[in-house]
Formats: sequence, C-alpha cells, structure tokens
Amino acid sequence: MNKKTLILILIVLLIGSALGYYFLRKKTEAIIPPNNPGQFAFGNQVNNATPNPESTPSATAITETSSAPSEVNTNQASLQKLNPLSVNGSNIIIAMTGGVAFEKATSTVVRYMERGTGHVFERSFASSTPFGPATEISNTTIPRVEETLWMPDGQSLLARYTKDDSDEIDTFYGALTVATSSDSEPGSIDGNFLDTNIIQLVEGGKSKIFSLENVGDQAVGIISNPDGKKQNPLFKSALTEWIPEWPKEGTITLTTKASSLAPGFLFFLNTANGNLRKILSSISGLTTLTNPDASYVLYSESKDQGYTLNIFAVKTGEKNIAPIKTLPEKCLWSKRDTTIAWCLVPQLVPQGNYPDDWYQGNISFSDSIWKINAKTGESELLVSINNGILIDGIHPFTDKAEDMLFFTNKKNMTLWSYDLR
Repeated sequence: MNKKTLILILIVLLIGSALGYYFLRKKTEAIIPPNNPGQFAFGNQVNNATPNPESTPSATAITETSSAPSEVNTNQASLQKLNPLSVNGSNIIIAMTGGVAFEKATSTVVRYMERGTGHVFERSFASSTPFGPATEISNTTIPRVEETLWMPDGQSLLARYTKDDSDEIDTFYGALTVATSSDSEPGSIDGNFLDTNIIQLVEGGKSKIFSLENVGDQAVGIISNPDGKKQNPLFKSALTEWIPEWPKEGTITLTTKASSLAPGFLFFLNTANGNLRKILSSISGLTTLTNPDASYVLYSESKDQGYTLNIFAVKTGEKNIAPIKTLPEKCLWSKRDTTIAWCLVPQLVPQGNYPDDWYQGNISFSDSIWKINAKTGESELLVSINNGILIDGIHPFTDKAEDMLFFTNKKNMTLWSYDLR
C-alpha cells in the first residue's frame, strides 16, 4: 500500500468517525426529555418555594405511564373531564376555602367561598351538560377566611379566621340569604359567632357539628347545632391534639395529630354514651379516613423517609397495604358503595418526614386520580394528570349522584372537578 492510499484511507476514517459522532450525538439529544419548568396550572403560582416533585432527585416513582397510543388517547380523553371550577363573575380563577355540592330542582349546584373576600359564588350543571357561569350569591365581606365548613344543604356555613394581631380563632356561623332573581343584587350572610378558639370542627348527621375546644388543660368535645346552640359536652381528654371526623350517625372518629416522630392512635367515639373504642395504636405518622359505615379505615404510616397507605378492616382486624401510595387526607369514600374510594395519588414521592413535610409545605405533590376497592384490593387509574397541570389534591367531595369528584388544589387553593361518568 503506497503512501497516498494510506493517507486517503485515514481521511475517510476520520470523516466517517466525525459523521458517526455527529449523528449519534443528535440522536442522543433528541431523546433527552425537556426540563419541567415547574409552573403551576394557568401560571397561578402561590408558593415559589414549593419544590417540584418531578425535579427532586430522591423522588420515588409511584405510577408508570404507558406510551401505547391507545392508552395515551384514552388518557387524553380523560384529561378533558378535568377542569378548574372556582371562578368569579368575570371568569377569573380564584382561590377558595371550601366547597359543597347539593341538589336543586333538576340541577346540581356547587358553592364555594372566595378566600380573600369571603364572597360566595355558585355554579350549576344538569345531567350531561357542562357547568354554567359563576354567579355571586353573597357579597358579604369576611376577610382572610382560612377554612369554610359547609352544611350539606349549601344554605349555611361556618367560616373560620384569625383575629387581627392575634392567634385567637374566630368561628362565624352564617346563613345565606340568596337573591330570588338573576337581576337582583347578590344576597348576604347573617349569623353569629361561636365560642372563641374552637380548635377543630366537623359536620355530622342531622345538621349537627362536633367541636373541640381547649378548656384549661383539657380538650372538650361538644355536639351542638351549627350555630353553636343546644350544646352537649361529650368528650374530655388531657391530650389536646385531636383530628375528628364524623363518618356515620352515632360514631365520631378521633385521631391524634400526626407526626413522623410520634406514635398515633385512632378511637371511635360513641355519640350516644360518650364511650371510646381504640381502633389503631402506636403507628408513627398516623392519619386516617374511615368509610361511611365505619367498616374500613384508610391509614398512613411513616416509614423509611416515606410512608405507606394501608387498609384496616374494623370487624376482623385485618391490615393490608393499599394498592396505591397516598395519604388518607387525599381520599374520599363513596357513600353508595362504602368499599370504594377515590384518591389523589402522587406520581412521585420525594423522601421526607411524612406527613410533617407535606403539612408544612416543604414538599408538594403532583397527583393523578385513582379508584380503589378496599374489599378486593383492586385499583384503577382514572386519569394521569399531565400536560403541565400540577395538582396536589385535598378535601375531595362529590355530588349526591357521585357523578362528579371535586377537590381543592393545595398549591393555589383553587377548586377543580373531575367527571366520574
């Protein structure tokens, strides 16, 4: 082989290597996923410091999204059923403090209170029809409302907020006076204040509420009318940190406030005689959600810089790990089939102390919506929420027919709906 031929071969090899590197590099660049910008839906970002779980290196994947075209198309169709619901009269998305759905004639009405002003809006829909426009039904100003507990009929509520320059909590009971004509001015809220420094409130059967107050060095549980009248003290405890729920007539649940560093307990309180029954004990980071006939309990347990979701059968004492990984506060039991629950489920779970870091806003989730069966252990992914929509769902509820699932996005306190039909 002469010198000219050897040089020519070397030149060809160098050119080939360069071209190969170029096309290989281009191919590699094409499959690198773009960085997630971490913006909230519709640019309504409330807490810039909230970490984006998709970009957290220590996050653990909970669900897998298939790239099969049929499944992608199905999920795209499911995403069309997901919509922001809380808007004002100008159709601007607003933060809210609580919602309720109730039946009115042939329609379902959803009411919610604006967080900044306390004004109340409503939207309605009938079977197979979209939501109508938002109507302001009360312009009574109640500034800085942090929590709203609605009565099931949507006609009255309890608004809770802290006083100016104080840690004291005010609780205001208000009944709505709604205008009778669409041409009329918005209605108003009239009512009275309940006892100062009610720590916890929950609504129960037959238009009653259960409130927890700190009296001296004790927690006192009282059943009363929503306006605070006709009080019946039922519960006393030297332990003052409790989370109550009222899943069924005759039974109130009491769960110790959760921390990953402390053992938690769940009791059932008999509203007829005040007797306590211990259901779960010595579980770190315990939070719970009891179904409407008190036969099953969803509960979380802190483990290894994470948590597990478990199902407890009250009658048999059997405990099983749930088919999904979320916190009970992000779930809702069906009233029509008490073995069924809908849950907002994080797609990724960063390492942390649960539920503490989530409560404190140190960790935020991006959820999808699942349906589970506590009896069979089956689970179904209803919608994988993507396309830049980031939802950390809390406070889920449904309409009477359970056609719609409603929930609050913890990231910006907006109300959303998902069509379950």
